[in-house]
Amino acid sequence: MKKSLVIPLKEILIGGGSHLIATVWINNFIARMIIDTGANETIFDEKRILNYLDEEKIEEAVKTVSGRVGSGIGAKKAAISETVLDKFQIGELCLYNHRATIMNLDSVSNAYVKLNEKPVEGILGSDFLRKYESMIIYADKSELHLFI
Repeated sequence: MKKSLVIPLKEILIGGGSHLIATVWINNFIARMIIDTGANETIFDEKRILNYLDEEKIEEAVKTVSGRVGSGIGAKKAAISETVLDKFQIGELCLYNHRATIMNLDSVSNAYVKLNEKPVEGILGSDFLRKYESMIIYADKSELHLFI
């Protein structure tokens, strides 16, 4: 039987909608990620992720431009690269040597700055949400349930 992990989420109101933000840990440092069921892949911001990597990983991330191109907010095309996070944690779920896709998320960061919010380190996409059979519960306090 799978264990359920409950992750509290912060809801940020934007226009007529909202974004849900999860607190995560990247290599034991606290970070924030948007929960985005419409994003195909979990993506980390290419600039902000550098704050969480050692020099060797930074050089590796810069070198490993994969040839893939992604698009997101504003449909701007952006090169995608990859690195490996020694540790990625959300709630009690700890993933070691976690492959991380990296892309320019300036448009996302700029949107949060305009709302007087802290920038986010990335987007937790449907690849992660499907893998852990996630369920988002909107109530007085929004929660993300992961099943591991």
